[in-house]
Amino acid sequence: MRILNICRNDFAGVAIKLTEALRQHTKHEARLLCNYGHEFGYPTDIVRRKRSAVHKWIDWADVVNCFGPLNVLQKKRPKNLIVTYVGSYFRNRAGTVPLIAKKFGAKRQIALAPWQVERASMNGFKFDLVPIAMPVDRLLKMKKKHKVIPIVCQSPSDYERKNTFKILKILKKNTKLKILIIHGVQWDECMRRKAEADIYIGSFKHAYGVSSLEAMAMKIPVIGHYPELVENALLKYIGYLPYYDCKLENLLEGIRSLCATKTYYKYADRGFNFMKKHHDYPVVARRFSEICEEVVK
Repeated sequence: MRILNICRNDFAGVAIKLTEALRQHTKHEARLLCNYGHEFGYPTDIVRRKRSAVHKWIDWADVVNCFGPLNVLQKKRPKNLIVTYVGSYFRNRAGTVPLIAKKFGAKRQIALAPWQVERASMNGFKFDLVPIAMPVDRLLKMKKKHKVIPIVCQSPSDYERKNTFKILKILKKNTKLKILIIHGVQWDECMRRKAEADIYIGSFKHAYGVSSLEAMAMKIPVIGHYPELVENALLKYIGYLPYYDCKLENLLEGIRSLCATKTYYKYADRGFNFMKKHHDYPVVARRFSEICEEVVK
């Protein structure tokens, strides 16, 4: 089967990772077409935005999986269309974008996280859950050995959206922590620096993101707190929270608790096991392949 993943630009590298997972763990031929490269330097495959080139690749595919807005298809209707929702595209338009996808002929709609499935259901839509593909073993090999002074890390693409200013203000009250904020660098450099961290801090706003998943795959415990919908959806679909749940105002107390040996390894293992079971390349490739095969039939 020929599978084309397509997007304007690859938000957080989720499309290239799914493409890699399919190539490495299935017999399907998978390609990724982006209109533009990404500012953070995620790997790419085909970069085209000319209508004739986009239409040629859509005609090539047995299944087209569109990440986000459908205007990337340039009015071409694939014979078998899947729509996958990433970032704020769905969060800000949960009641409308599924209708647009249906009108365009989408045969399946995919959520990357449990909260999206629940949000869609609240609006009367049924989504399939296919978690973000992550090369867990490859990421784990990058992890550096633990240092004496705990390194607390965040890698925000946007300080405001990730509460970074508030986090820094809180963390600076504890002089025994080394604070590592990774911002404005290419993805491979971000990963190299993140691998030095002992604790990763989430955003305390919308939902855990790719940066937190990367940390969990490295066996770095993640600390954060998210809206009730996000946490309840995780408990429903997964059965537990894979990160240390702590409100922002209690961040220092939570970090102190995580620095205790037993608690640290408990959450390092919990996050890693979550990644292996739900996000690892072979797991996601198998699940996504099943959906593609059902769509083609």
